[in-house]
Amino acid sequence: LAPRVLAAAVSAAARVAVESWIHPAEDAEGQGGASLLVVPNGSLPDLLREALASISPALKAADRASF
Repeated sequence: LAPRVLAAAVSAAARVAVESWIHPAEDAEGQGGASLLVVPNGSLPDLLREALASISPALKAADRASF
């Protein structure tokens, strides 16, 4: 796999994890997204591990191919 493809996959996985981690705060009526304030939800390291686990086989294969 080309390094650029792997870099894009890692970037996308990290973006998905961060989007899962932060959520817009709710307003007084309980409507989400009404505020610019975001609230972290859960453990970012755990979400990153989970997101990167799906591309782990490709990263391992690329690592083996580099030797």
